[in-house]
Amino acid sequence: MQRLVGRKADGWLPSLGRLEPGALTAGNRAIDEAAVAAGRDPRETRRILNVSGEFAADAADAADAADAADTTDTTSTLHGPSAHWVEVPGQLAVQDGIDTFVRFSDDPRTLEQFAEEVIPALREIAGQR
Repeated sequence: MQRLVGRKADGWLPSLGRLEPGALTAGNRAIDEAAVAAGRDPRETRRILNVSGEFAADAADAADAADAADTTDTTSTLHGPSAHWVEVPGQLAVQDGIDTFVRFSDDPRTLEQFAEEVIPALREIAGQR
């Protein structure tokens, strides 16, 4: 599928919680190689990532949830304070060229926190790469 994306598509939209370790990097590499082989600039393909999980009030809340989810695992849902929600996607923006993050949630408070605390920091990180 990634080869087809590289040859023809405008973007790739996987979900963080569905990716196996290394799949994001491997998928991006396959897209880039296919784009070059098709005479396309790989930068023409947007890299979008669905992210899901829950905000924890602070690091203590995140530690309490560590039994349920590894908060350092970048291939699953996220759980932690806003800083963690910046750190993990920020790494993916820098290392894997993700340029857009889609936040799964229908909770107004969660969306507000993501918009106010996470997005501005991710934009700053993206501007540095």
